[in-house]
Amino acid sequence: MQSVALCLCYAMCILALVPTLLAKGTNQVDRKITQAKSGCESTKCAHLYQMENMNCVNKCLSSDCYEQVYKDRPLEDGEINTLLERQFKSCHRKELTTSRRNLNREKEKMKAAV
Repeated sequence: MQSVALCLCYAMCILALVPTLLAKGTNQVDRKITQAKSGCESTKCAHLYQMENMNCVNKCLSSDCYEQVYKDRPLEDGEINTLLERQFKSCHRKELTTSRRNLNREKEKMKAAV
């Protein structure tokens, strides 16, 4: 009886850790996005109220992704559009991931040249 309870306990612990282990890669990108967003809010977009600054913050984070997602229809002050927000975040994540890969490739080339 104790061994069954112990097995169940181990299984629950493993199941609790799986999402954390799977999400590790995106957490680094998400942390960078959060840091960059805070930076944009406190510098370039500090003159705007929080409910009015999303276009400014998104342009600051990635002007290319902003053009792709919001070019035809920028957000109105205080508007929340989850579909466009997801599209923007996806674009920005891809942009960061690609730039990180390119940076890693350049580092490898530099190491190989030395």
